[in-house]
Amino acid sequence: MSEFLTIGEPLTLFAATGESEIDKELKDVKFYEKFLAGAEVNVCVGLSRLGHSTQYITKIGQDPFGYFIKESLKKEKNRNRLYRRN
Repeated sequence: MSEFLTIGEPLTLFAATGESEIDKELKDVKFYEKFLAGAEVNVCVGLSRLGHSTQYITKIGQDPFGYFIKESLKKEKNRNRLYRRN
């Protein structure tokens, strides 16, 4: 049993990259980097990095974003993750 259980919806966040992109309007940005985001997943990863045992329950799609989320969660080694694909 884990100390913390979070249930939520993970997101893929797109952020402009490079100094030349930062001050541009969104319509003019050409280069993005993607990140794992979402309140519950952020709390789960943060607590886990602090040494707490955690579990995360979510549902992800079988699409490129779902694969990105799954791979991002795998990179959090020694972390307990539960997920179900659509």
